[in-house]
Amino acid sequence: MLPHGEAVELMRTVIADRRIEDEADAMDAMVRRCAYLPLALRIAGERAVARSRTPLARIAAELDMERRRLDALSLVDDETAVVRSVFSYSYRALPAEAARAFRLLGLHGGADFGEAASAALIGKAASDTLHVLDVLINAHLLEEVGPGRYQFHDLLREYAVECADADESEEGRTAAVLRLLSWYTRTAEAAAAVMARTQVGPRELTDRDSDSLFATHAEAFSWFRLEVSNIVATVHQAAHFGENDVLFRLCQAMGDYFRVSMSFEAFNAVSRIGLTVAMETGDRLRESVMLGNLGRIANYRGERREALRYQQESVAIVRDLGRVRPIDLANLGSMYGVAGHGDQAVVHLTEALELARKVGDRRVQGSALECLANTYNDLQQYDWAARYAEKAIEVFRSAGLLYGEGIALRRLAYSYSHLGRVDDALECGERALSIGVELSDHFGQASAHRQIAHALRCAGRWEAATEHLLSAIKLYEGIGLTNRAAEVRASLASSGAD
Repeated sequence: MLPHGEAVELMRTVIADRRIEDEADAMDAMVRRCAYLPLALRIAGERAVARSRTPLARIAAELDMERRRLDALSLVDDETAVVRSVFSYSYRALPAEAARAFRLLGLHGGADFGEAASAALIGKAASDTLHVLDVLINAHLLEEVGPGRYQFHDLLREYAVECADADESEEGRTAAVLRLLSWYTRTAEAAAAVMARTQVGPRELTDRDSDSLFATHAEAFSWFRLEVSNIVATVHQAAHFGENDVLFRLCQAMGDYFRVSMSFEAFNAVSRIGLTVAMETGDRLRESVMLGNLGRIANYRGERREALRYQQESVAIVRDLGRVRPIDLANLGSMYGVAGHGDQAVVHLTEALELARKVGDRRVQGSALECLANTYNDLQQYDWAARYAEKAIEVFRSAGLLYGEGIALRRLAYSYSHLGRVDDALECGERALSIGVELSDHFGQASAHRQIAHALRCAGRWEAATEHLLSAIKLYEGIGLTNRAAEVRASLASSGAD
């Protein structure tokens, strides 16, 4: 709430015509009707600008009438009533199409939204949608917060939802939300498919029309980064509307993004929603997948026992169903390895490798091989580790899977450093770093910096190693992996280089 003088000055600045001098008392009345609230003042002022030939006294009277109309319908506090009366005054003055757009956009569950999502909600072509968005912006009922990005003030969002409840049928509201869910699912799957080409291999899209939405990995990654919080909100809406297929498809798409983004909170949120829905509906296979997701998250966070527990539960389910896949065994073996159970890790990873070879799954072959390399590195059997890492790189390269190649290169760099092959280790580390940069994989970049630093230390180049370790710390902290950053800090301190 502004002081009276500042509120009057704001109204004068917005209206900025001769009426502010000719009708000073009426303008003062408008300020009082807006209860000195900045948002209400701006909206009422813009409405006066749009009606430049209408006396301010009439606008003030209309505001008063709208306030009394809403007072008769609601028992809200004075401040909220004032704001809602200004909102209502502007909303009721909108053209029909813009008014419909305003109330339907309130059904978007995210903090902000883009033009394409708006078009899906409204059910109009992009050109028609842009027109009504401009109308809403000019009426100060919507804010443009970036190129092609829009958001409501919190109070306006609440009011838009009220209008949707009052002026749209339940069928109309549901249809709008389902259009939005469909758009997010198609677009997220298209982005994930582009990213998956470097991670898990080509993926068939359900909607072939979506195949050309993203030309490059960078475009797909940027879309996810912009929309990730909205995808979480969409998964919540899918659960609410019982659109379980949409929910699980979005969870899978988020998994492809998580591999390189390390968006822990978002991936954890959608996976837990998915787990709840799977358990409630008795969908055991999807329950297994969601448990595996939670195991991956726990592993990256350094929660080794939790990671192993989730993966054990996940594999137990698919064993009961008779639907064990090579990737299930590879993930279980990996978790045994990082939990310090090397012998069990080797058993499960070898089984995964044999099964993957039998079914021709090169991605899992590569994953099993690089996990075996990691396990043998932990067991300090560096010759064996190097052999498995070299095989993994060969498999990943033949399949065009850059993401896996980057991991295997990091494993090999570690092995080579311990085998005294420092130059080879540095070459592997640098190649892994370049792959991490290409894929916007900050975790991969941080891990590559650590391997380069390890090789440099072996060569006695402590100052250069420190620079790489500091880069790793910055990258880990940037993606919320404070546990990994702490490990690197401890490494610096132990060397006396911190």
